[in-house]
Amino acid sequence: MPDSLTRANIRSSFIPLTVRAALQPTVTTHVAALTHVTQPNLRRFTTRSHPIHAATPSTPPAKHVSMSPIYSTRETGKPGTLDYRVWVTDRASGRELSAWHDIPLLADPQTIRFNYVNEIAKGTRAKFEIATKEAGNPIKQDVKKGSLRSFTYGDIPFNYGCLPQTWEDPHELDPRTQLKGDNDPLDVVELSDESMPTGGVTSIQLIGALALIDEGETDWKMLAIRSDHPAAAHITNARQLQQHWPDKVRTIIDWFRNYKTTDGKPKNEFAFKAEIQDVPLAQRVVWDTHAAWARRLRGEGVAAGDKLWVPSELPRSARSAVAQHTEQQDEWERRQSQKVEAAEYVDVEEKKRSG
Repeated sequence: MPDSLTRANIRSSFIPLTVRAALQPTVTTHVAALTHVTQPNLRRFTTRSHPIHAATPSTPPAKHVSMSPIYSTRETGKPGTLDYRVWVTDRASGRELSAWHDIPLLADPQTIRFNYVNEIAKGTRAKFEIATKEAGNPIKQDVKKGSLRSFTYGDIPFNYGCLPQTWEDPHELDPRTQLKGDNDPLDVVELSDESMPTGGVTSIQLIGALALIDEGETDWKMLAIRSDHPAAAHITNARQLQQHWPDKVRTIIDWFRNYKTTDGKPKNEFAFKAEIQDVPLAQRVVWDTHAAWARRLRGEGVAAGDKLWVPSELPRSARSAVAQHTEQQDEWERRQSQKVEAAEYVDVEEKKRSG
């Protein structure tokens, strides 16, 4: 991608050059031809609107969880049916938003906190996810062979959702796993004890990442905690996570390794021997998938049969994410990447010697 930067009126911290180049405003002219569905033409339903809520009757009572004051949710259809949808909405105007494209990735550019969209509430089984191929990208329960899908392995032991404005490209090899992406937004495991509602949006702090290999595809799992959680002050990296919450780490790894076995499928595998990767590498994965999302909206490398829904115009939040940076900041990011790569190399060499 070109190294030239588009200047904007805002400033954020340490966003790589590749991401900024991917988010040039000229994307608008490239995207219009990608879809015949535009926001004004989205089908509107008779709905009931309310503040952030639990999306299914089976969701357990939750302690008070602070959600973003900017967003709310709206339900359409009847829970437990194929027509049921949860829409993220703008709280002020009530306008339906794409949970994938309209919510900005960065919640706080200065501290590198990300917006998180919760899809599945902790302690539930219904497999909700953003409908990436459906106009407007509401959240719906996944369907297989005409039936709603739920986890058969048991209740999910954590909040589970994704980072908006990210995409694991199924046409490109991930340089860390040497496998292609899974064609979805970047998954997030949110580690609070409190259950979050489906469609809830909040700011999170990255703690690390697990590289799941799911049926031959790269399926990164970002590990994170709500920015306003009391533990966020002292759990800021992979080492501290394993030190303070070792049981949660074991539970997460067990869940992703085994949850498909009750459906007759083999165990999932992990890259890096299921070791949690630290924050610098996790952030690099976020920036890479953010850049891939921007390229997809520009129409670059769209394969035949690609049915992902994209807006007819680049979301305003994406245009404003293009920030002015100094060469010193760019150099800082490159050095951080080099440090991670050097640490990985040293770790591999030490294991070879000890083996």
